[in-house]
Amino acid sequence: MSATIRTLVRPSNVFALNKPKTAGLVSHVFTIGLTPAAAFTGSILGAVQAKHGGYAASDAAIIVNAFMLSTGFNSIAKVSGKRQRPAFYYDRQHLTEAAHHPDEEFISFYSGDTTWAFTLAATGTTLAYLRGYKHARWVAVSTGSLAFIGSFLRMSADMHWMTDVLVGAGVGTAVGVGLPLALHRREASGGLSITPKSDPGEAGVAISGRF
Repeated sequence: MSATIRTLVRPSNVFALNKPKTAGLVSHVFTIGLTPAAAFTGSILGAVQAKHGGYAASDAAIIVNAFMLSTGFNSIAKVSGKRQRPAFYYDRQHLTEAAHHPDEEFISFYSGDTTWAFTLAATGTTLAYLRGYKHARWVAVSTGSLAFIGSFLRMSADMHWMTDVLVGAGVGTAVGVGLPLALHRREASGGLSITPKSDPGEAGVAISGRF
């Protein structure tokens, strides 16, 4: 009786599969595997084709920083929101990837995987257009498609409500577009410079300018 009442007062996760664990594991392949691979590959190939090898290093630094920034926002939301995952709400957690992780119950809002995927996709795409890479459209299509599939699978895995995924996609896209644009304006005005380190004994990039 109680299960019936709960179903009536709150919509079910209509995208959840009967055996969602596999969907959960596959979703990670898309969100934190294929999407970042496509984003980084697009930047590297674009820099090589444009004969500006230094762009690859600076683009990678921006992508990583965007990822870290969106992760920070997401962590704050999860801790403060304490939203229950759909699988736990409907007592189906034993069928999911969280079966042996009870600490996963109240961190549904908002989807971290979705946030990461759309941050990486948006950052890689924005940089490709700002740099004028010839294959920018393909970076957008490939990363966007991979991010969408991975995010949809998070709902199929019964780990997130639709609103968790929509907010994650929105925040990720905002960070992924906003950070490169902000840095690009500073670079164009002479206020920021992002270049590879010249010392062959040191890896990474050097960032200088007025902040």
